[in-house]
Amino acid sequence: MERQRKNKSAPKRGRTKSVLRVRDEGLSHPPPTDPSIRVSKRFRFQSNASTDVTLTAANFLQLLVCATSAAASARLFSSVRLVKIEAWANPALGGANSEIVINGTYDGPANQSADISMGVTPAHVVWHPAPKSRSALWYSTGAGESDPMLDLYCPVDTIVDVTIEAILMNANTATGTVGPMPAGATPNAVYLCTLDGSGVGGHLVPVDWDPLP
Repeated sequence: MERQRKNKSAPKRGRTKSVLRVRDEGLSHPPPTDPSIRVSKRFRFQSNASTDVTLTAANFLQLLVCATSAAASARLFSSVRLVKIEAWANPALGGANSEIVINGTYDGPANQSADISMGVTPAHVVWHPAPKSRSALWYSTGAGESDPMLDLYCPVDTIVDVTIEAILMNANTATGTVGPMPAGATPNAVYLCTLDGSGVGGHLVPVDWDPLP
């Protein structure tokens, strides 16, 4: 006689085990936060004369300042890192050619970018700090800010865009006072300084901000 096959779908006898599933809700406390305020910003400058300058970390640390009096100011950046510099020089238009040179060969591999305007084509340079070079490091107010980061040569009327990352001053950071500002500054007003100066002097003047008094 043929045996009768068991029905596999039939329920099994005996007790069934219940599985308790616990939903993972993550940490039971808030995650840590970073008290610093970090920003990325592109600033635009224009040369009012032929410029041949060595830029240091201090030039970028003191770009944005708040006037503490009619002739003094305090920095708003506690730390800064250079991301990119882009520059355009006027086309030659039958006259003398214009050349832009950016050289950041400091404590790292050779890193120079240059271009010359020809005819109706303006000179155009895009320069990035070489990885792990001095120009690519974060700098803070204090020792080391006088270290040279790059050399910039450009003719008059050159447009220079500087992109940086910066950490703003906060209650846990000392506010560094920079050199005197031009007489007539409004206390508590925020100013963008010349790229190659500290409020006084310099040929790379801010374009998108009101000029310093």
